[in-house]
Amino acid sequence: MRNEMKIGDVSRIKYFFTTASTTAPRRDPLILDLDKDGTETIGVDAGAYFDHDANGFAEQTGWVSPDDGLLVRDINGNGTIDTGRELFGDNTILKDGTLATDGLKALADLDDNNDNKIDSQDAAFSQLKVWKDTNSDGISQAGELKTLNELGIKSLNTTYTVTNITDSTGNTQTHQATYACKKAFGEEFLTGRLLLANV
Repeated sequence: MRNEMKIGDVSRIKYFFTTASTTAPRRDPLILDLDKDGTETIGVDAGAYFDHDANGFAEQTGWVSPDDGLLVRDINGNGTIDTGRELFGDNTILKDGTLATDGLKALADLDDNNDNKIDSQDAAFSQLKVWKDTNSDGISQAGELKTLNELGIKSLNTTYTVTNITDSTGNTQTHQATYACKKAFGEEFLTGRLLLANV
């Protein structure tokens, strides 16, 4: 007996492949918990737009909450964070010219002395900043970029644990690392590798 495909089956298959091809990939920046209450995000419908993949188009995206910050590097030196190339995520270009698979791998690429942390012993440490997007619009503006020294951050660990926690806004923290501050002796703050929903 032959297996015959019906018109309804064809329609469902077309829908499946159309949906799969148009579903936007989640984006993967590193977010620093600046107030010790966990990494917090806002949903994809909250109004943030950012050019994650450096294609000249800012897509609607899940984003960091205003009381936490994105770890960034102003690569072109124009005083703003323009695209995902300047975040630490899956659009960061590594030293060998390839794309990082995730933000923690991108951070580890800067570990010159292989001690599993980024600090003043690593050349790129002074270039790192934290983008505290106070109005959560995805646009880097005056006063939103802080140096690590301004925030008292002395080191960022590259070792991590797997978490896979999806928050109420639909964004997922897949991994968690820590960073240390100068004034918080013995205390560690959280660095989250987030998968941000976007459309």
